[in-house]
Amino acid sequence: MRKFHSAVLFAVAAISVAAGPAHATLTLTAAGIANGFTLSTFYSDPNVYYGALGVTTTANGTVIATGYARNELYIMPNIDGQTYATITTKVSSSWSGSPYEVATANGKTYFSPGFGGTFYEVNPTTLALTPLVLNTPVTPYLGLWANPVTGHLLSSSYSGLVDIDPVTGNVHVITSLVGFDGVTVSPDGLTAYAEYGGETNAEDHDVTWNAGLLYKFDSGISPYASYAESFLQESYDVDYTGAAFKPTHGEQYEAGVKYQPPGTSSLFTAAVFDLTKSNMLVTDYEHSGFSKQT
Repeated sequence: MRKFHSAVLFAVAAISVAAGPAHATLTLTAAGIANGFTLSTFYSDPNVYYGALGVTTTANGTVIATGYARNELYIMPNIDGQTYATITTKVSSSWSGSPYEVATANGKTYFSPGFGGTFYEVNPTTLALTPLVLNTPVTPYLGLWANPVTGHLLSSSYSGLVDIDPVTGNVHVITSLVGFDGVTVSPDGLTAYAEYGGETNAEDHDVTWNAGLLYKFDSGISPYASYAESFLQESYDVDYTGAAFKPTHGEQYEAGVKYQPPGTSSLFTAAVFDLTKSNMLVTDYEHSGFSKQT
C-alpha cells in the first residue's frame, strides 16, 4: 500500500472572467510560461455553461471528454479548434449522476459521474460503459485522476478521497473528508493534490474543542457541565455570485444534573443548554433560486 501526502495545488494560469456566466479567458502567468506551457483552443461550446469539463487522452491517441451541460460523453481527435458540431461520436446519459470526470490508467479509460452513480471503464472506440466491481461500495462525488505509477484511480467520493484499484476492486480511503473537487497526482505517484472549498484557506479546516465535567455523589446525583464546538461543510452549493458556501460553526454550553437511584437502572436527567450556530443557509429572496448565509 502506498502512502499519500496531502498538498496545496498552485495554479499556473490566471483566469479573467468576461461579461456573462459562460465565458472566461485564460492567460498564462510568468510561472506558466517559464515552465514551458502554451495555450490553444482545443474545444469550444459557447452555448452552454460547461462545455468539455473532464478530458483524458486514451491509449489510441483520441480524446474522451465529458459534456457536463449536455449530459453526454464525447470522442474527439486530438486536434485544436473543435466544436460541438464537429463531434462525430457521442453518447447521451445512461448513468446516474452528471458526466463529470474521465481518466486513463495503464491504457484503460475510466469515467465517474458527479454526485452519484458508480465508476465505469470506457470503451475508447464506442464509449460503451462497464461498471467497475468494487469490494467496498463507493459513490463518486467530483474529481477523478489516474496514478501514473500504480495504475490506480484517485477520486473524490462521498466516502472521502479514495484510492481505487480498478483491477482488483480494492478501495482505500485516504481521508474521510468529503467535498474535494479537482484531484490530481504527482508524477512519482506519492502525493495527491485535491481542491477543497473553492480556495485554500483556514475557513476550510479548523480545530474544534469538546470538554465535559461530571461528578457522581454516593446518593446517585451527578451534576455535570460541558462545552462543545462543531465545524461542518453542510452544503457544496454556491450563492448567486458563484461563491462557495463556508462551513457552519457551532458552539454549545450545557449544564445539568443526572440522577440514578441506587440499586436501579433508571436514569433521570434535567439540563439547560445554549446553542449558537453561524453561517446557516437561508433563502435569498433577492435572488430567486439561491440561498445565502447568515
